[in-house]
Amino acid sequence: MRYLEEMEKREIIAKNGSIGVTDKGKKFHNDYSKINDLISEISKTITEE
Repeated sequence: MRYLEEMEKREIIAKNGSIGVTDKGKKFHNDYSKINDLISEISKTITEE
């Protein structure tokens, strides 16, 4: 429950009887995914050398 409250404070989710992802939460997820993809690509390049 602690993490849900933290995400709600940061406006990543909204609790209105159910939990929904806000636009800010969707942007965060997209940005995180891009960063994660970049890290994976760099790691792959390093291990190929």
